[in-house]
Amino acid sequence: TLANLLDVPLIIGDATTLTEAGYVGEDVQSLVQKLYNRAGKDVSKTEKGIIYIDEIDKIAADKAGGRRDVGGRSVQEALLKLVEDTEVKVGVPPVGMPISNNDSEATVSTKNILFIFGGAFVGLENSSKEKDLDNKVIGFQTTSSNVQKETFKGEYTHEMFIKFGFIPELMGRIPLIAKLEELKKENLIDILVKPKNSIVKQYKKLFEIE
Repeated sequence: TLANLLDVPLIIGDATTLTEAGYVGEDVQSLVQKLYNRAGKDVSKTEKGIIYIDEIDKIAADKAGGRRDVGGRSVQEALLKLVEDTEVKVGVPPVGMPISNNDSEATVSTKNILFIFGGAFVGLENSSKEKDLDNKVIGFQTTSSNVQKETFKGEYTHEMFIKFGFIPELMGRIPLIAKLEELKKENLIDILVKPKNSIVKQYKKLFEIE
């Protein structure tokens, strides 16, 4: 909603579909192509866009070792190049796809694209047993008491994500880490009932039609 209000192009990708270039699946540069399409093929608008990548915890490096880790470390290294300010060629369809008259190659710099990564990170707390992580909060209900507790208690650190299976170089490019509060029953009811196009209102309308 914020992206729409600010007229900033936003795409949401899924890390589980990403693979290293040359393997079956989407390579990370396809995210920039999608953003370019969302921006109406405007390069300057694309370069100020937002790429949100969900399920990022699913590409933690394979700790088994020995075998080729196609979906883990290699994808992280490809993402690192993308986040590190690189130039990506967009506008031309993938090999094997027909080229239309509207297709023209362009180059997009990722320097000012905002990358946001999200994931559940089940078991992350085990990366640092001695740290108390309960009081790291984000949101409108943050109080001064929360902030005071946070100062004295532990919090999620880059080291914990590295132990979880992320390469230090990528974590070094992610300056901010935030833990989201779990949704409570009241929040879930609000989501179902309050929005203008909420699912409950839609069903009411369908029942009225019936």
